[in-house]
Amino acid sequence: MPFYEGFVESKYGMTWWALGGAYCQTNTSASDYGQCYLPYPVNHVGTALFAYSGSSTLPCQSSDTCTVVSDIPWDYIITLKDNTSVRKQLIIYKTWVVANSNMGEIYFNKCGQIAVKSSVMPENTWYPFMFKTVNIASRLGPSGYNVLDNSVCAYNVFYTPPVGNQIVSEWSGVSLAMKIIIDINMRYLSNVYYAFYAAAYFAQELSPLAIIPLGYDKEWLPYQELRSAFGFSINGLDQPGWNADDIIRVLRELFQNRAWAVFDDRQYVLYLYNLTPDYVPDWLIEKLAPTAMKVLQPPADVAVAKAWLDLLNERNAQIPPQAELP
Repeated sequence: MPFYEGFVESKYGMTWWALGGAYCQTNTSASDYGQCYLPYPVNHVGTALFAYSGSSTLPCQSSDTCTVVSDIPWDYIITLKDNTSVRKQLIIYKTWVVANSNMGEIYFNKCGQIAVKSSVMPENTWYPFMFKTVNIASRLGPSGYNVLDNSVCAYNVFYTPPVGNQIVSEWSGVSLAMKIIIDINMRYLSNVYYAFYAAAYFAQELSPLAIIPLGYDKEWLPYQELRSAFGFSINGLDQPGWNADDIIRVLRELFQNRAWAVFDDRQYVLYLYNLTPDYVPDWLIEKLAPTAMKVLQPPADVAVAKAWLDLLNERNAQIPPQAELP
């Protein structure tokens, strides 16, 4: 069985080319309490997370530089990839996290605070930065290497933010999973910020793909039809199913007014809906290598097609200058 290589990432105040100065002011007596400082515009790096149980509006909410978590959980979960419904195996081979936070344990537990892990693992076991790695890092000081699981944990590597500390966690190996998540250990604490970039690299068996950027909680998860037809990926690309016809049927039914594409891995045909080939970016063609593109329905509104292209580029860190589109 041939395999398809994929990549997913999540940006909350940082991205791979901006791993420095993002932080939020969490000192309640400071004049700028509740403000977040991001080194680049939000559309490039995303907003920081701010765990906050108060009732007033924070300055970072007004400036749109933070996303407030008001009902603070013990573990805050961000889903990057979910193949559980379509039962498509994932082979995770590399993950890394760079995170700034004022969380008390972020300098004590080091890499155990924000981790990319698999939901297949027990909830009391960090994946891939196990507790043994955290303990080694704590004993060795600013960094630690665990030969048992080939993981590296370090802190204050790129930058020390004005508020809090920075950690860097990296792992490589092989882990079989159906799901990839970011697990942030918030421990019910208020006035805590998290600015981070997390990425995971994986392989999965070649499959028909639904190419449509969706939200996990509000768009993909509520619809049993979607979960039965294809998996979820935060990049809107690595979303496998069993049958291209079933994917097309469900997307026609639920998203008549949105743009989407479906890649048939048997015939290597890329089907376009509310799209024309002009809107398919070069990097996507190079990745999928389709032998043909078929337009199921041309766009009635070019803004719909442009929105699909812009969001797909953004979620895949592909912001090349595009040719002028009609």
